[in-house]
Amino acid sequence: MQEHELEEFLENHPEIIEEGIRIIERQKRVHVGFIDLFCQDKDNNYVIIELKQEPDHAAVAQIAKYALSLEKEGISREKIRGMLVTREIDEDVRQLCEFFNIELRGLTLGKPQRRTAKQVANYPLHQEVINNHQPNPNLLNNILTKTERNVVSLIAEATKITGGIAYSDLSTKLRLSSSCLRSYISSIVSKHTPIIKTRTRFGKVMLSIN
Repeated sequence: MQEHELEEFLENHPEIIEEGIRIIERQKRVHVGFIDLFCQDKDNNYVIIELKQEPDHAAVAQIAKYALSLEKEGISREKIRGMLVTREIDEDVRQLCEFFNIELRGLTLGKPQRRTAKQVANYPLHQEVINNHQPNPNLLNNILTKTERNVVSLIAEATKITGGIAYSDLSTKLRLSSSCLRSYISSIVSKHTPIIKTRTRFGKVMLSIN
C-alpha cells in the first residue's frame, strides 16, 4: 500500500488511528506545505497526521513546522497534537519525536507480515483493552518493537508481583514522557497484546497483562 492509498484509506476509516478521531481536511494547506490528514480528536484537540514509509529527522521537523504554522493561524499550541504514521519506527526518529512531543503510530504501508506460531502464542487476542475499536489486522503491523517489548516485559513483571503498575511508575522506569508512553501503549494494544487498564478508588491508573 502506497502512502497516498493509505491516506485515502485512513480518511475513510479514521478509527484505526484512534477512537473518536475525525478527519477535518485531507492535504490541508498551511504556510510551509500540506498536512496529509488534519484531524480533531474526541477532546477537540487538532491532530496533524503525517504519513511516511521510511521517516527521517526531516519528517519530524516537518510536523513541528506544521504545528508552528497552525499556532500562527491562531490555534493554541496546547490544542495541537502531532502524529507520525509509519511502517518502521527508527530509534533515532522515536527519540526525536519524544523530544518534540510527537506521537508515533506503527502501521504497515506494504503487505502484512505473517506471524509465526510462536508469535501468535506470545500475542493472543485481548479481551479487555484500553481502546474499544478493533484494528484492521491486514493494516496493523503486529510485531512489537524493542521498546514495546520492554514496556510489555515491565508490565508483565509487575503483574506477577503486585498485580500491575501505575502509568507514572512505568514512565519513570522506562525514562519516557507520559505522552510518549501513552503512544507506545496504544500501539501495543493495537497489535493484539492483552494490556488491561484499571483505575483504583484513589484515581490512579494501573496497567496489567491478562
